[in-house]
Amino acid sequence: MWVENNKMLDIDYLRSYEKDYVKFRIGPWGRFIINNIEFPQPKKMFKREFINGLIDIYTSWQDQLNKLNEPYYLKIWLFEKDLKKSQVVCAINSKIDFYVNTFEKTDTSKHSNKLLSFKNSNPKLNDFQWEMALDNLYVEDDIIQNKNEYSNERDYLEAKKWFNKVVLKEYKRIEIFEGNRSFYVLDNDVVWIGERK
Repeated sequence: MWVENNKMLDIDYLRSYEKDYVKFRIGPWGRFIINNIEFPQPKKMFKREFINGLIDIYTSWQDQLNKLNEPYYLKIWLFEKDLKKSQVVCAINSKIDFYVNTFEKTDTSKHSNKLLSFKNSNPKLNDFQWEMALDNLYVEDDIIQNKNEYSNERDYLEAKKWFNKVVLKEYKRIEIFEGNRSFYVLDNDVVWIGERK
């Protein structure tokens, strides 16, 4: 049902917003979760069916986009750690460059090669050319502001502890944006970006 509901690309929407995407919307993984409950990642049959769904949607969208006779961006994004964030993404016109530059490209030798396990679980992925990239997390350097901005001292101390333990320990560099605002850059996940060969 999720696949069938998403095979038709809304061309009017695409022309208006110059982009469209479809994410995994099968319960329990695609539902709104209360209380931060984390479901395990899709495994075995569910993983295979999920990836087949992305491929079917990609194929249908590709046929429709080819009829437009104009340049487009169409990719499958497979997230290594959080497979349920994976999606099919397309763009036209000015949004093409945005999506081309969404992730930081990386050398495959520096990271695990989970793509092989994806391909082993679903041979249809061999019909695609894959590029490895990083889904970075950007944390502003002054995210932990003064104590008065927190509802209580405990919340402030927990936030400060998280910042010191996670951000300062795991960041790979600092980038400056919008004048003098600086952000710590952390590797969040590896993303495999695929398009049909």
